Amino acid sequence: AVQEAGVRASLCYEVTDRNGPEEAAAGIVESVRFLKKTQEAADPMLHSMFGLHAAMTLSEDTLAKSVAAETGTIVVHNPSSLTMNNAVGVADVGALLVRPACSSASAPTE
Repeated sequence: AVQEAGVRASLCYEVTDRNGPEEAAAGIVESVRFLKKTQEAADPMLHSMFGLHAAMTLSEDTLAKSVAAETGTIVVHNPSSLTMNNAVGVADVGALLVRPACSSASAPTE
């Protein structure tokens, strides 16, 4: 649809555990499929990202599998990126604070 409209877009499918581990696994598969498809197309008007829903809706297992899947699909000429909704509510702020990998204090500086 965005190609037909002639607009530039950066899109993702958000992985979440809200519907159980099977749906989370399916979301990872869909995210990888979409990344590969858009990277192969090399359309400068369309960028894909590996989307993660809010921290409060992601298990440690799903988060780790998502990072591993996204890392395995990066193409040097068109790198993707992980994107995550942050601080969407009070519960999510708490979920972020207990995850050192998600806090700004431990974010890579490079």
